[in-house]
Amino acid sequence: MGYLRSITRAAAVSLALGSSFFALPGTVFASTTPAPVLQAPPVVNGVVEISTAGQLEYVDQHQALEISPNSSLVYLSASIELMNNIDLNGYQWHPFGTAANLYRGQFNGQGYKISNFTIKGTSEGVGFFGVTYVGTHITNLGVEGSVTGNYDSVGLLVGSSSSTIKDCYSEGSVTGASYYDGGLVGSNGGSITDSYSTASVSGLNQVGGLVGLTQLAVSGDYATGSVTSTHSHDIGGLVGNYNMGSIYNSYYDQTTTGQKVGIGNPNFGGATPLSDTAMKLASSYTSTPSWDFTKTWGIDPSINNGYPYLRSMLNSYSSASNIAGTLPEVPLAGALPMIGIGTLGAIIFIRRQKINTRSFLR
Repeated sequence: MGYLRSITRAAAVSLALGSSFFALPGTVFASTTPAPVLQAPPVVNGVVEISTAGQLEYVDQHQALEISPNSSLVYLSASIELMNNIDLNGYQWHPFGTAANLYRGQFNGQGYKISNFTIKGTSEGVGFFGVTYVGTHITNLGVEGSVTGNYDSVGLLVGSSSSTIKDCYSEGSVTGASYYDGGLVGSNGGSITDSYSTASVSGLNQVGGLVGLTQLAVSGDYATGSVTSTHSHDIGGLVGNYNMGSIYNSYYDQTTTGQKVGIGNPNFGGATPLSDTAMKLASSYTSTPSWDFTKTWGIDPSINNGYPYLRSMLNSYSSASNIAGTLPEVPLAGALPMIGIGTLGAIIFIRRQKINTRSFLR
């Protein structure tokens, strides 16, 4: 009974401190990491290295800020590299680069993903990157979030792109209310290579699973997300509207996108339809040149829901416990179970019972 009295005292102290539970002696508590604070990321050999959500948000809030005193280099024109998967839950992200201040830098995700962002835009070019300039490069980056725009060019990765995009992907949802809505890019005036989107896309006009409008190059890409439009034309499983340039060696899931054609207008070759089952077979990607499943792509039932995954992006397909700022939930060796006690009356009830403490601790 002496041991039980100590338990009762511990519970009473716990309640006095405002806690709704107490732990048996010897219980080990897992510490939690506080949310990252906003702080300027380090610059190493001229490259901005971003490791935390707080650093990424700092860059977004100071897009046109000089990185160092007496320097003309700003974040919008800098070379940026990710050092971790980053979860933006709880942060308010604004499109990086706008029509007035275009993104002109180089962004290398280094195989990591930025997740859990929500963007609601009211101007042209809405996405993680809003509007990008000719000559910029966005590579080795995954994005997952929700993007809504009520003007032209809405996409999860880039709203209006003149960039070279390679080895990138998007997950989540895109909702547009005007022209040029795509799962990865809204309107494309650059190149998109070896990339894909699984995002669902809903728009008004010129809507595609990967790109809403393309005016340059799309090659070696695919799309699987549902595609819907309030108009019955200029909607495709891969691209909504092809204006100029080229589309080749690319695919779309005819089952999951819900679209019979890959390119809405004009309907011509370059986007091969596949069934959901065929999309998950390496032997299906045989357009000339056939896809490289040794160096660029891979297929595994346990990765990316069985669809082709990018080998350069393997870091991003891991569990949420590897995302910067979160902790894995693992059992602690030697820890005793915690007992929930809701009221002081419950404590008194336990104290008055004749309990064999050896059985209690077994």
